[in-house]
Amino acid sequence: RGQNLSLEDVRLHADLGEEPLWQTGLSQTSGIRNKLSVTAINKPHFSNNGEALFAIFDGGRNDAVSNTLCDVIPAVLREERARNKNPYVYIKYCFLSAHRNLKTQGQKLGAAAAVAHLYRENNGQHILSVGNVGDVQVVLCRQKRAYLLSRRFVTSDDVEDKQRVVQSGGIITEDGRVSGVTYNTRLLGCSYLHPQVIPEPYVTSTILTLDDTFFIVASHGLWHYITYEEAIREIMDIPDPVVAAKRLQDLAQGYGSRENISVLVVRLMLTESEKSRIKELMIVQRSAQKELIKVLNCQEDLLQFRDGVPKSEELTGVIINKSGHARKNVISRKHHLLDTKSSEGLMSAEITDRADVHDVSPHWEKKFPLQDVVSMDNLKSHKKLRKEKSDGESVHKTENINRNKVQLPFD
Repeated sequence: RGQNLSLEDVRLHADLGEEPLWQTGLSQTSGIRNKLSVTAINKPHFSNNGEALFAIFDGGRNDAVSNTLCDVIPAVLREERARNKNPYVYIKYCFLSAHRNLKTQGQKLGAAAAVAHLYRENNGQHILSVGNVGDVQVVLCRQKRAYLLSRRFVTSDDVEDKQRVVQSGGIITEDGRVSGVTYNTRLLGCSYLHPQVIPEPYVTSTILTLDDTFFIVASHGLWHYITYEEAIREIMDIPDPVVAAKRLQDLAQGYGSRENISVLVVRLMLTESEKSRIKELMIVQRSAQKELIKVLNCQEDLLQFRDGVPKSEELTGVIINKSGHARKNVISRKHHLLDTKSSEGLMSAEITDRADVHDVSPHWEKKFPLQDVVSMDNLKSHKKLRKEKSDGESVHKTENINRNKVQLPFD
């Protein structure tokens, strides 16, 4: 298993006229796990009325509930908003209806969730309605400061909800888990833990102003390692929301996050000044990207040129070892080592399959003197003479033994 990094390019926008009012970027990773249990809804153009819908669902170690919620939430939100326009009402019942739609799947499994609905009122104001359960958080950047639009429903942070769990007959173990199962006090699903764990969301409705530049929707894998202020500060001057989301993901992983991470950045451009500022930043970013591409191409050309240049040992046959001594490299394949003439004629030696390394020193010639290298014909002749000589000596020795035999009396 290894880290499975992914970056989905979803730079879409909702049009209320010719100019886009927001752009979005999504970045996700499964970390060291073998599957991604976090899903996201990224709909910058949710309806023809200029609405947008963004959501993240964190299923912990399962992806069944998060995938189901990702499918049912858009339709449920439309249905509930058609019944009641009050955001505190339709967001609440959107969560409760989605919880009901999980049916048997949500009995033992659950997921943390955060839903952000962005729309425009008849008076021209833009409203951001947010609802959440669990530890998926939504943070708004206003005047370069972080404003939390959600509530973190975990036993270590929410004292009020922790008391509710105890009063409802539940227990919280020493490690901070509700009934020894989950750290979250509110989830979609996990029906078997009711009434200790409930699906009722925390809802906020915010009128966006000219000072609002972007907001972040992210899972526990980010907020456990990065504070809200640090997240705002890191991506404040990054105009591309995709790059900004990837920046936050990389930062969390650099701090030690190894779990599922999902980050959704929505860049707001509600004023002409903000649009012009984003355009200028985009121009600077693109020029920097072009310069980086030139540098990378230059490095690639240098690497290709370096690969084509032969190494020094290939040219000279001499290498320097770790101790600083010069050593001669004998190539380990069949080749002719010497081809020179001597007084007896052409002398050559063929060495096969050798991989020896000999010191380049005055003693090297003593180890392999040239006069010891003889031709194959001379070597065969020399062996033949030695054989004939040894055969002759054997015959002569046999004759001497026969001559020296002593006749016994009874022969």
